[in-house]
Amino acid sequence: MFKRMSYLIFITLFSTLLLACGGGGGDSASRAPLLPGITVNPLSITLAENTSTTFEVVLNTEPANDVTINISSSDASEVEVSIAVLNFTNSAGDSPWNIPQTVTVSGFLDGIIDGNQTITLVLNPETSVDSVYRALPQTTVAATISDIDTAGFTVSETSLNTSENGTSGSYTVVLNIPPDGDVVIDVASTDTSEGTVSVASLTFDSINWAVPQTVTIVPVDDTDIDGNQTYNIDMSINPDNTTDASGYAVLTLAPVSVTNIDDDNVSEGSTGTPVVLAYGTDLPFAGMVDNTYSYYELTGLTAGSYYDISISGLLVDADLFVYGDSAYTSRQCRAITETIVDSENCIVMPTGDSLWVKVDGQWTDSQGASYILNAVEVVSDFTGEGTSVAPMILAYGVDLPFSGMVDNTNSYYELTGLTSGSVYNISISGLMANADLFVFDESTYVSTLCSSESTADLDSCSAMPTGDSLWIKVDGQNTIGIGTDYVLNAIEMPTPDFSSANTPLALLDVGTLTDTLSVSEAPVSLSSVEVLVDITHTFDADLIITLISPAGTQIILSYKNGDNGDNYRSTIFSGSASISITSGVAPFIGWFIPEESLSTLNGENGNGTWSLVVEDTASADTGNLLTWGVKLQ
Repeated sequence: MFKRMSYLIFITLFSTLLLACGGGGGDSASRAPLLPGITVNPLSITLAENTSTTFEVVLNTEPANDVTINISSSDASEVEVSIAVLNFTNSAGDSPWNIPQTVTVSGFLDGIIDGNQTITLVLNPETSVDSVYRALPQTTVAATISDIDTAGFTVSETSLNTSENGTSGSYTVVLNIPPDGDVVIDVASTDTSEGTVSVASLTFDSINWAVPQTVTIVPVDDTDIDGNQTYNIDMSINPDNTTDASGYAVLTLAPVSVTNIDDDNVSEGSTGTPVVLAYGTDLPFAGMVDNTYSYYELTGLTAGSYYDISISGLLVDADLFVYGDSAYTSRQCRAITETIVDSENCIVMPTGDSLWVKVDGQWTDSQGASYILNAVEVVSDFTGEGTSVAPMILAYGVDLPFSGMVDNTNSYYELTGLTSGSVYNISISGLMANADLFVFDESTYVSTLCSSESTADLDSCSAMPTGDSLWIKVDGQNTIGIGTDYVLNAIEMPTPDFSSANTPLALLDVGTLTDTLSVSEAPVSLSSVEVLVDITHTFDADLIITLISPAGTQIILSYKNGDNGDNYRSTIFSGSASISITSGVAPFIGWFIPEESLSTLNGENGNGTWSLVVEDTASADTGNLLTWGVKLQ
């Protein structure tokens, strides 16, 4: 000890003499420290549980030998340091003394409501080879850790199904942090005629708080044809038996929704013995589709009138057939799909006062889908439609959009006032039933320029007239005189200066599609940019569409717009449009102001690689990028 103190006194006296002599000249405050020491910055840190922060360590002077600094914590249950030992060398070594080294401090999420904690991090050089630094005292860093633990529950399910055929359901409950006493949760069904619970209460304490406890819902099988019934499993803190004081006593739990699937089919008909439903009295009728057929006779109808027969509320696939006779041989209409839809309908005209309905359940066992069978009398109106010999003449830009009605054959229109050589997007929208669109270049309706045949609420195609007219045929895909309302419209499309040569491309379901476009001979300083996209997709709100310029500037054209609508058909993003894409309604047809301004690109060089990025953010719905391009000025 005496030798170490003598050595330190010698170093201090030697340094003082150097300072007194003014060695090196200049302001002494600007010179590097001459005394050995450890500099830590900062000396106090603040962080929250489950987060990290840093501080730096560096030596004041060059050591003669290696310096080792051991780092320890006064409470290892609160924080973790990224490194336990720092090594510094002289300038010739691997860890030079004058280069700061970073220490990361991370707070533990301990699951305990213990308030903010302050601990000490100790930096001790006592194991250093260098005798000068080994003799230095330890340095400390004060660390304050903010507590983020709060009382709460994790419930594995928010909703589930049971079935009257005996299929039960279950969910689990667990606490988020340990309580300081008992937490008792009362569990009860709001409709014991549909389902009961396996336990009346759940009890958690400081030992089992992290062990999931299960609640099983036992369905009740009744004989009522009441359809699927939805009720709740309520959970609440029992105030008399809960002794915890950490915060659980004042919390509430959301109920779990349970749907009990009805399996009673006794009121359904079988072949030759349909259930008789008096029109206007017993409809709507709630039933259950089995895996074969269900039969009904709908009575009290008016011969010669049209009726819209529908099944709605479907949860699995089912097909609807309507017949004009009790033998179910004279089929007047059918509505079938390959996928699950929530409703299907047929429009038919009875020859007498009855119709016979067959519902076909597309499933593999006796448990099917609940539905509601309904009938509505409808009125047909074909006023204003053209015929094959005398089409309705529509002057472009004056009379459009035109509201019409598709019958079971064809409706014809001549669209006049067009510009030869320009591209026009022709569309019929607002369809409630299937109809097909055909566009021709001559009045004989022979030379088809384009067509669109689908069951969607929009059919559209793009065509280029050789003269000033296009001839349009709308084909109603029905077998009777009643059809579907629609709106016929036409939009002259701008011709992009540059278009993608790679399209069409399939969009990625829950993924990102990027297509590139190489541009040359464009303005070197842009003053205007317009973007044309043509995209089919069955849920527009899933899509984020972004344009990237050659300079790397990203412009979001549309961010999850359109709700559950379909398609961007011949959509032009332009700053001179009159309506924003955020205010538009799908299907997006025509001109729209983009989400972010295209004027941001003004002044950039238009030459280089442009990119269009289409991100699909949710599963199930898909589509295609048919084409895209840019108009640059």
